[in-house]
Amino acid sequence: MFTALDADPADLDQHEQNVVMKIREHGWFAHHIGAEKVEPSFCHTTGFWLKFRHPELIVFSLQAQTAHDTFWHIYREIEAGRRIAVGAQTDEIFKNAPAVLLPVAQRHYRDHLG
Repeated sequence: MFTALDADPADLDQHEQNVVMKIREHGWFAHHIGAEKVEPSFCHTTGFWLKFRHPELIVFSLQAQTAHDTFWHIYREIEAGRRIAVGAQTDEIFKNAPAVLLPVAQRHYRDHLG
């Protein structure tokens, strides 16, 4: 699969070049999209699939730094060989509340992931 990581940097705009640089440096990148009218803010990853074959993550209504810290925690868990089961409640993500990783239906990709 051809991605921006495979592209000639001259073919990418400045934002795309920044994303590629961060993925190469850290293994992933977080995109934060602010709230709009009735839509909540959300944040999603790019790079988890390429590095680990782990689905990308998306969270809604968390502050950008909280989402970023959460993604780093999950990234490190995956890097250490631990996987968080999809659909199962876990206390391994947040200290003060359980979480559940759920799949996102493909029909929602365009609205949230471009």
